[in-house]
Amino acid sequence: MIRKVAAGVVLLCVGACRSTGAPPTYSLAGRPSPSKAEATLEVASLTPPLDTLLGRTSVLVAEIRFEIRGYDDEARYYLVPLFEKRGGQGTFNQLPGFESGVRITAPTGNLRLEYAIHAEWDSQRLNHPVRVFFAILEMTGLHHASSIGISDEFVYSRSPPPSGKPLGGATAVPAQTMASAIGRLTPPTNTP
Repeated sequence: MIRKVAAGVVLLCVGACRSTGAPPTYSLAGRPSPSKAEATLEVASLTPPLDTLLGRTSVLVAEIRFEIRGYDDEARYYLVPLFEKRGGQGTFNQLPGFESGVRITAPTGNLRLEYAIHAEWDSQRLNHPVRVFFAILEMTGLHHASSIGISDEFVYSRSPPPSGKPLGGATAVPAQTMASAIGRLTPPTNTP
């Protein structure tokens, strides 16, 4: 489950404008990335299992191994989850900004990401079945980042179909209190 992606420019906005375009390229044609870094990600484990019925209170827990070639000590790298938008029209997440992702401070390592999907679920933008990716972003400006690597796609095929209202009730994993201040991600455990 390793996917190598050439670096491409991704213009992401904080707030309502969170789309990164259709997976897996995350690039804008003709605009090369200012980054010389390139990352590979391997999702070693992901819970709940893909055949689980997800719900509003579900929490994704991923163990991810990564390597960043061309790592720059001065650059800022973040691991973020991305979800496919309803209708397959791009991806998004409900993080308040890039820096709410898991900070990466080493060129290689293992990260554990715990992510409660309630905000994506309530947004009514979440595609069903739920499709999730994990990406490493390099900050290139105040509200801009370049995707330097993305994981394979993971599909929760038993996700309930979309409706006109936020879906709730079904749960695969009990609601958990997140360890970070924003209540969304656990702190990184970078290990070389």
